[in-house]
Amino acid sequence: MKPETVNKFIALEKQLAREKGRFVLFALFEREESKNRWDVVVSAPWLSEDHKQWNDLTYRISSRLDSYELNRLSRIAVLDPSDEVVASMNKDFRVEHKNVEIRDYEVYGILIYHAHIITSNRFAVSSSNPHRQTYHVVPNPDFGWAVKKGGAERASKHFETKQDAIEYAREVSRNQSRNLIIHGKDGRIQRSETP
Repeated sequence: MKPETVNKFIALEKQLAREKGRFVLFALFEREESKNRWDVVVSAPWLSEDHKQWNDLTYRISSRLDSYELNRLSRIAVLDPSDEVVASMNKDFRVEHKNVEIRDYEVYGILIYHAHIITSNRFAVSSSNPHRQTYHVVPNPDFGWAVKKGGAERASKHFETKQDAIEYAREVSRNQSRNLIIHGKDGRIQRSETP
């Protein structure tokens, strides 16, 4: 990626961090299987569960880049701050609002042929709206559905039906002023609710 394009991303990351909150990860990855195409990989507590923020991020990227630069992008990947890829990057790199260029880096079986890491800051999770300030309705691998506090390993309660789990989680999340994240049977986020 051209240095002037990387600089556009650095300026965008700084602006978004000022306006919305810090990033846990903001990077550009050129994967081995998609050479000459770049993934924009981002993670932030304010971004992980809000589709309006995703749309805003996409708009801001497309409005800053010219058509040649846009054609070099493969995808925008929004990762949860607790994702293993994010945690691994945060363990190996510590940078904010700069450019650390790396080559031939493997993370969880993904070979990153070339990367520009603009921000990798595990401390951004605790300084913003932490992942732990949520409740999640998730499928239980044994049976039914479970309600879990964000970041917890064990479920706080199990339910036979998804609707029962949602009703309980809504009540608990409202009482504690926490966001509610509802997942589908495949584990992916379906929607979020704020108190």
